[in-house]
Amino acid sequence: MNLIKLNEINSELQEAVNKVQEGQIIQKQLTNSRDSLSTLRNKLKVLEEQFRKEERDVEKLQSISFSNLLHSLINDKPEKLSEEEQEVLVVKVQMDRLQYEITAEVDRIHTLNEKLSKVVNSQESYEAIYQQKKAFIEIEMPDRWQEISKLALELEAMMLKQKEINEALSAGNRVVHCILGIESSLDSAEGWGTFDILGGGTLSTIIKRNHMSEAQNQINELTHLLTTYKQELGDIGNTIDINLGIDDFIGFADWFFDGFFVDLAVQSKIQEAIGQISDLKQRVESINNRLENENREIVDKGKAVKSQQDEIIQGI
Repeated sequence: MNLIKLNEINSELQEAVNKVQEGQIIQKQLTNSRDSLSTLRNKLKVLEEQFRKEERDVEKLQSISFSNLLHSLINDKPEKLSEEEQEVLVVKVQMDRLQYEITAEVDRIHTLNEKLSKVVNSQESYEAIYQQKKAFIEIEMPDRWQEISKLALELEAMMLKQKEINEALSAGNRVVHCILGIESSLDSAEGWGTFDILGGGTLSTIIKRNHMSEAQNQINELTHLLTTYKQELGDIGNTIDINLGIDDFIGFADWFFDGFFVDLAVQSKIQEAIGQISDLKQRVESINNRLENENREIVDKGKAVKSQQDEIIQGI
């Protein structure tokens, strides 16, 4: 039997299989991202409609930055903001969050479409090479084709599962990296918050607020990364329950007020956020550890199946 020819066919087939599986994964990701984008746009539309009913200028709210909006509402007045003005700020944070996620999802869809265009004809290439291998083996070893084909399909299924696990692991690692940044910002905000409570003055207040603002921006990014992570986990039959509960307090809570008791309340919120973020990191790391173990098991099984397949071919 011409093993050199068979190895050449196997190499071409492996490359084709890789592209087919890459295309399958991208198609899943595109479906998830399009569904997510639709949901996000609907949520934003609901907020906009709610604002319009109150005869507010939605376009102006979207175009102005949070800091500028805050200063325009405060306008150097000593008293705290009214309940209505506070609600405007809360909605602004929510709208900024949704707009961030929408932009990120649109960018992701664009990137995925570009990737998909590179493997669009992979199924046809795979079918052609598969038929070539089938014809070769049917001539060289007709009685063993079914057995070899079954093992090949097992290997392909394992490879696809491994790729999906690696996608989930990569998404999880991005989540953990983002969480580390949030933890750093919150830790700094907590430290300066303590100094602020003890009478640190205007400088400590400004530095604390800057760190809170950093954490808010990072939480916006984390929200999008978690959406992707949940999608990737769903593709391999895993789930994660995520309820941060820290979305909308970061970045503006003590801008309205000035006083010891309010500073204490903000400090408590920062500490609560640190605990929730730390808990989330532990859950993600636990899932990633489990996925890494599962990945190693698949690699070991794949080696065993490949060895079995090679023994059949080489023994003929």
